[in-house]
Amino acid sequence: MIIHLTELLSNEGKVKDVTAEYESDVFSSAYGDYTITDKKPLSIRLTNLGKKTILIETEIAITLSIPCDRCLQDVSRDFCIEVTKEVDLNDAQDAGDDFEELSFLVDGDLDVDKLVYEELLINLPAKTVCKSDCKGLCRKCGKNLNYGICDCDTEELDPRMAKIRDIFKNFD
Repeated sequence: MIIHLTELLSNEGKVKDVTAEYESDVFSSAYGDYTITDKKPLSIRLTNLGKKTILIETEIAITLSIPCDRCLQDVSRDFCIEVTKEVDLNDAQDAGDDFEELSFLVDGDLDVDKLVYEELLINLPAKTVCKSDCKGLCRKCGKNLNYGICDCDTEELDPRMAKIRDIFKNFD
């Protein structure tokens, strides 16, 4: 959703309250595509602080379905992010397209989807596990070890010790 800032910028001290929706149903990043299972409408407060500076205040409440990094089972992850940004539109115009920090401003308008995307990306965890003692997948057969053990040989020997292992096999 695009929010036009022209009217807001015309009056110093003006406050504009807007209710907006994050329009995407999937969050895509370099880590993968995650389904958005729940999202609340955003109540955005925009305040003209003067000299082409605006204050953006909102709270983002979104739930993503993220696969566990160990067993690949989907985990429902809630995000509640409070956003308070003071944006100088003079800096955004001077920097042009190279100023990625303000990529949610497009031609002087606020792109709500880009703002939410950036805040989610910053707050996305490096690792997601379904539970702290998740056992993951078997390295050989791929079975989820949280549901039981498999019949695979779990003995992992150091390949650098193969020659010594062969010597001991000759003594049997």
